[in-house]
Amino acid sequence: MWLITNLGPHFFDGDSIRAVSLSPDRRSKTYFDWVDDETGNIWMSTSIGVMKLSREELTQFAEQKRTYVNFQLYDEEDGMSNKECTGATRSILGSDNKVYLPTLGGVCIIDPSDTGEGSSPPGMLVRSFVTDYIAHNPYDNQIKVKPGSLRYSFRFSALSLRSPERNQYRYMLVGLDKDWSEAVNEGEVEYTNLSPGTYTFRVIGCNDRQQWNNKGASVKFTVLPYFYQTFWFYLLLICLLAMLLYVIHRWRLTFIERQNEALRKVNSELDRFVYSASHDLRSPLSSVLGLINIAKNDPHPDKSEYLKMIEKSVLKLDSFIRDIIDFSRNARLELTNEPIVLSTMIHDIFEDLRFLENFPLLEKEFIDRTQGKFYSDPKRVRIILSNLIANAIKHHHPRLIEHAKLTIEAADKGGGVQVDVSDNGPGIEQAYLKDIFKMFFRATSRTPGSGLGLYIVKETVDRLNGKISVESTLNEGAKFTVWLPNKSPQGAHSQPRNS
Repeated sequence: MWLITNLGPHFFDGDSIRAVSLSPDRRSKTYFDWVDDETGNIWMSTSIGVMKLSREELTQFAEQKRTYVNFQLYDEEDGMSNKECTGATRSILGSDNKVYLPTLGGVCIIDPSDTGEGSSPPGMLVRSFVTDYIAHNPYDNQIKVKPGSLRYSFRFSALSLRSPERNQYRYMLVGLDKDWSEAVNEGEVEYTNLSPGTYTFRVIGCNDRQQWNNKGASVKFTVLPYFYQTFWFYLLLICLLAMLLYVIHRWRLTFIERQNEALRKVNSELDRFVYSASHDLRSPLSSVLGLINIAKNDPHPDKSEYLKMIEKSVLKLDSFIRDIIDFSRNARLELTNEPIVLSTMIHDIFEDLRFLENFPLLEKEFIDRTQGKFYSDPKRVRIILSNLIANAIKHHHPRLIEHAKLTIEAADKGGGVQVDVSDNGPGIEQAYLKDIFKMFFRATSRTPGSGLGLYIVKETVDRLNGKISVESTLNEGAKFTVWLPNKSPQGAHSQPRNS
């Protein structure tokens, strides 16, 4: 059974009532009556005109072979005095096979055999394509839209002038939309903020007789990207990222290798330190024990000679222990930054070294050309200068030279202070210059020493971010040059121009 209600046609199958879905149409309407013209058409009176449906499509809908039923609408454009029908009086099919429907403007008579349905689907036209007030030719096959465009407006028409306000359209933007839009009567649509890429705008339409042009019209265009949205830019970013990761990887490997190298150096120095330290500690102690045993068994009452020899061994042991303490302080203590008066420090070092054998035989000169205050770590600076001055005194041969001299000269240079410690002693052979800063290396065995002094000097200078170099000519003397940065708030931290 087919039912007509004010909400539309319904189908009753004996168990349930199901509303008939008509083709999409946004116009609000009220339904009144239903007439079967017995030629395959159904006529329904509504508040917006007379609707014509196909009985075949209704049957297919009832059998659930289709999801909606198409319709055609007739109103004033088709000759009705008033499109609004009424339900106060029944609509009927006359004996002349014409349909009689009541309207607010009188009786509307429709001859099903003469409804002007011989027309073909309308042609479709995209009238304009505008982006941000820039008009494009919709027939151009190579439309390029500049980057950053916000609005994309399309205007289109179905070429049917019989009743243009009842023309309907469905559109789709290929590249963005996944399906056609619902049918609309407006011939304009707008999109915003499209991503870079190629799109095709397609539109199809129908006339007032629901005759659809499914080929429609289309506009193809390309939204250009900014340079940072291009494939090449992304490729460049990937390459840069890969390069950055490679650099980080190489830096990490280099860092680890440096740490390993530092550990190898520490292990090597530790092995040599343990071996040499045990030897240098045991040697003076063995000498002392030996001298004590000899002195016990010597019947001669004067033991002063043995005491001198014991004292010499103890002093050697004390010197080695001092070197070990200096080495430990440089490695463990935090850096400090205090003002240093070099003249006072040099004087104190001379006082500490005055008991060395060669000390009174050397002429000692300190030349201070520094201007202003010098800021650094006093303990480490003292370790550096004390070792260099002690070496110059111990390894000199003042008895073999007419005018034995030790000169210390300090001057401002390159954002820091340069100190030269020079003597006119025996000098150092060229072959040994590259090794004198190594742990436990001794260039000569003529004078006692642990071989730690210059190694400690080099390590301490490095800890202060300084520079040290040596010049020497055999039998003419040696000159050690140390540059240390002035770490005062006003002092510079640049490297020396000449060292």
